[in-house]
Amino acid sequence: MNIHKLSKQDSCLIVQINSSTNKSSLIELRENYPKLLTQFINPGSILNLQYLIFAIKQSYYAKKHNLLAAREFEVDLLMRISITDQIEEALTIAGISPKNKSYLIVSVGKIKELTQIQNWIVKNLDYSTDININNYKK
Repeated sequence: MNIHKLSKQDSCLIVQINSSTNKSSLIELRENYPKLLTQFINPGSILNLQYLIFAIKQSYYAKKHNLLAAREFEVDLLMRISITDQIEEALTIAGISPKNKSYLIVSVGKIKELTQIQNWIVKNLDYSTDININNYKK
C-alpha cells in the first residue's frame, strides 16, 4: 500500500489487490466512503508506479481547476492512463474486467478517510504490501 501527498489537504492511496476483480467491491467502497474518489484500475495498462502517480496528479489538478476531460474524476483518470479522449476506449484499456487476476485500487481524499478505507481493505481483500508494476518492454 502506498500513500502519496497531492496537496496540503489531500493524498492518494494506491493498493494492489491479488484476486480477480469484483465490481461489487467498487460499488461498496464508493457507497461506504463517499468523500473519497475511488477507482479500480487494470495494472496491465500502467507503465510503472511513477506513471500512475503522474496521471493521478494530473486528474487531481484538473478536478480542482474544473478542467476534467470527463464529468467525473474517476473516468478522467482512466482516460489519462489510457492516453485517449474516448471514454469507451479508456474503459477497455484501463478499466477492470473479469479476466484480471489482480487490480489496483486508487482512492483520493483526506488522510482520515484514506486510513478508514485502508483498514477496510486490510480486513476484506487479499492485498499486496508492495505494488509491483513494470510493464515497460524494450
